[in-house]
Amino acid sequence: MSVNLDQVEQEANEKAIQLTERLGEPIHAHVINAGEQGFVTGFFKQPNRMLKMYALDMSTTSLSQANDTILKSCLLIDESDKRILEDKPENDAIYLTFNMYASTLVELYNLNIQKKS
Repeated sequence: MSVNLDQVEQEANEKAIQLTERLGEPIHAHVINAGEQGFVTGFFKQPNRMLKMYALDMSTTSLSQANDTILKSCLLIDESDKRILEDKPENDAIYLTFNMYASTLVELYNLNIQKKS
C-alpha cells in the first residue's frame, strides 16, 4: 500500500493535536516529501518573544543562521524525524528545507493572533 502526502500530513496533524494537549502549548506539524528518502515530519512549538527578537536581529546578517536558531530551539527533537538535524550530506536538503520553514513560525504566530481578533 502506497502512502501519499495527504495521508502523512493528516497523521502528522493528528499527532500535533495530541502533542498540543499533552504539552499545553500549540504544536505545528510540517511534512515534506524528500523523494527517494520518503516523507519527513517535524513538530514545532512556537518561538518565545526573546527568540523571535534574537532571530529578527540576526536575520539582518545571516537569515540561515537565524532560521537555524529557531529550528534548533523549536523543533521537538524526540517527536520529529531524526534526519532533520542529522549532519550527513544526504540529509542536507532535508535540513535546509526545515531551516527555511523555521522562519515561518513567526508568521504562523502572527496569523493565529489575527484569526483570534
